[in-house]
Amino acid sequence: MKRFIYCIIAVLFFVSVPAFSQASLRKLVRDDFQESWRIFQKAKDEYKKGNYGESIKLAQDAKEARRNESEKNDRILTRALDSVEVRREGDEIPAVLKILEKREEKEVCNLINLLVSKKGADFFNNSISNLHEYLVKLRSYPEADFLLAKIYRLEGEYDLSMDYLENARVSSGILDVPSEKYDILYEMADLAGIQKNMQVYEKTLLLIVEGDGFYKDSTLHRAFLRTMNVKRSDNADRFFMLYRADALNSMKAYNLLSNFYKDSGKKKDALLMNALGTLTGFTHVLSILQSRDPEYSYTTITGFFEECRRYEDICRWCTENSVWKSFYDFADKSFDSSYEYFSVLLLDVLKSECPEQYWANCAKEKLEQISLIEKPDSN
Repeated sequence: MKRFIYCIIAVLFFVSVPAFSQASLRKLVRDDFQESWRIFQKAKDEYKKGNYGESIKLAQDAKEARRNESEKNDRILTRALDSVEVRREGDEIPAVLKILEKREEKEVCNLINLLVSKKGADFFNNSISNLHEYLVKLRSYPEADFLLAKIYRLEGEYDLSMDYLENARVSSGILDVPSEKYDILYEMADLAGIQKNMQVYEKTLLLIVEGDGFYKDSTLHRAFLRTMNVKRSDNADRFFMLYRADALNSMKAYNLLSNFYKDSGKKKDALLMNALGTLTGFTHVLSILQSRDPEYSYTTITGFFEECRRYEDICRWCTENSVWKSFYDFADKSFDSSYEYFSVLLLDVLKSECPEQYWANCAKEKLEQISLIEKPDSN
C-alpha cells in the first residue's frame, strides 16, 4: 500500500506541479545538458563538411563539457541524498522526491525528474541509487567517442579508432538512442575485419547476437536440422511455416558470422547462423506484408515471393539488406551440410520465383551443378 501511495504521489509531481512541467523539463535539458550537446552538434556538422581536424577538437570539447555537467549534477544529488532525513525515506524515487520537495530542494528535484522523464522510472527500477549510478555514468559521451572513431578510421589511424569504439561500446548503456549500440558494434567488426583481426571480428559479431534469445537456443537449432532432414515435397514451405526470428538488429551479424564460419570450415555453425539470418529477414518482411494486407497469411515460399513483388519498396529493402542473398546462401549451405533434398527444394523455388533476378540465376546455376541429384517430386 505504501508503495502504491508513493507511485500516486510521483504521478502528481510529474503531471501537476508547475516546477516539473514538460516545459520546465525542456528548459532543464538546455540548462544542465545542452552545452555538451550543442558542442557535439557542431562537431557532427564539421564532420559532414569534411573538416576532420575541427570536428576532432569539438568532439573532445563535447566530452569535456559532458564530464563537467555530470560531475556538477553528481555533487548536487550526492549532497541532497546525504541528508539523514532523506536517507530515512529509503530508496524509492517517489518517497525521496516527496521529502526533497518538502525541503524545497528544487534543483535536485528538477534533476531527478529530468532523468526520470528521459528514461522512465522502470529503467531505474524505481531506485534513487540506480538513478545516481546512471548519473555518474553520464560522465562518458559514447556518441562523441563514436564520432572520433569514425574520423580516425578515415585518417587511417585504425588502432586509435578501435580504442574510441571500445570506449563507446563500454558506455553504450547511456546512449540517447539505445539502438546506436549496434552501429558501434558493426563498425568495430568491420574495422576488425580490415585489420585481419578475426578473433575480435567474431567476438564483436557475437556480442550483437548473444542477447537476442535465438543464438543460444540449442533446442531451436536442433529443431531446424530435424525439419530440414525430413524428405517431403513441401518441406521448404514447411520450414518457414514453423519458425520465426525477429531480432532485426542481429540479421546482418548472423549472415556475416555464417560466412565467417564457412570460411573457417565450420559447416554446421555456418548453416545455423544462415538459417537465423534468413528467418530474421523473412519474419520482418512477413510482418510488413501482413500489416499492409491483413488478409494475407503465409502458406508457401512461392506465395511469399509473389506477395513481395507487389511492393517495390519491400523488394528494394530486401536487396539492400541482402535478404534474397540470404535465401540463396541458406540453400547453398544446406547442400554443403548434406541437407541436399531441402536445398534442392528451396533452390527450385528461388530459380523461378525470387524477386531479384540475379539470385534466381544463381539458383538456376546451382541446380545445374547438382543436376545429378534427383529433383524431389511434387506429390
